[in-house]
Amino acid sequence: MPRLASCCEAVDEKRNSFGMKLQTFAKVLPVLLREPSVLLGNREYVLIVSHMRSYSSLLCHILGSHGEISGHAEMMQPYSRTVDLLRLRYRVHRETDRPLDGRFILDKILHNRLAISQKILDLRRVALVFLLRRPDDTLKSIINMGRTLTRVEWYLDQEKVLAYYRDRLDRMVELAQTGTARRVFLESERILDDTSCVLHHLSRWLGLASDLQEPYMIFESTGRPGRGDPSQRIREGRVIRRRDSHDHIVLDVDVVGQARVSYEACCAALRDHCQLL
Repeated sequence: MPRLASCCEAVDEKRNSFGMKLQTFAKVLPVLLREPSVLLGNREYVLIVSHMRSYSSLLCHILGSHGEISGHAEMMQPYSRTVDLLRLRYRVHRETDRPLDGRFILDKILHNRLAISQKILDLRRVALVFLLRRPDDTLKSIINMGRTLTRVEWYLDQEKVLAYYRDRLDRMVELAQTGTARRVFLESERILDDTSCVLHHLSRWLGLASDLQEPYMIFESTGRPGRGDPSQRIREGRVIRRRDSHDHIVLDVDVVGQARVSYEACCAALRDHCQLL
């Protein structure tokens, strides 16, 4: 009986997998017929692996403004199977409503519920950019976002924000230690403090024909909740180096201590397992 049950589970799993592939194909077929370049041809993928409020939206807008890179927003999808990379192409095309002219397709992953599988992490055509921001500023920024920009209740709870930050950094360490895809580590603050140098070296690392530039494009979904930074700042189209201190937010001493321990551990692991930018 146990063996029969196991066989039945395997059949159900294959049936479900086939059903998901069929649903995906049904969605992308009209795009394939209308704009075949979206799904055909060899592409490479840039996945920004980070956490909320890490300047990931700013970096993605700079990347997505380059002619060789398509995509700028958070697609909120997991990467469990290689077909998910085709799904990314479809979703980026739908988001931008324009041909995917770039050699690279871009997305960012900020939440543990959006898995990246071993299969994806072993692909040569996938490039991972690990982005990490210091804990005090990150926690305050999430809390401030909850107070001023969104209505997500847990953003207002220091303990829950800490749990998100620590869990996310733990997962980033796991991802950095897994697979053979090339990966680079960038400290978030350097995007503001050392912009030209960061963009030059990131351009070289990706193998772009020309350097990434500070002024960036404003897209239709720029600033839209669920697609990245919902603040007015991202709509400026340029790097604003002035930081908001959020001094009105006072963090619990124990919360700060735990967040700093997680940050130091993550930073050390990323330095060990990634190329440094």
